[in-house]
Amino acid sequence: MILKELGFSVVVQEIIDRCKERSCPIIGHNMMYDVVYFYNQFVGPLPNTYEEFSKEWFERFPETYDTKVLSYKADYFGKTVLGKVYEKC
Repeated sequence: MILKELGFSVVVQEIIDRCKERSCPIIGHNMMYDVVYFYNQFVGPLPNTYEEFSKEWFERFPETYDTKVLSYKADYFGKTVLGKVYEKC
């Protein structure tokens, strides 16, 4: 019954624990809002500043990749819409 009440939080804690042990990349596209929501719902209350949030996030998930940011920085893709990036790849 306890596991049922904890729900997805158990999965999140398992991900955090495994990321401490070995490489555990978190990959998404245009995921800033998703990261903030995920943190707030399953990790803890949001820190007061972006700097604090960033530090806490990367302590838990050191390998986080946003393909929108990567494609924007690459100057190869032009548009960073996921479909266009996929087509070019």
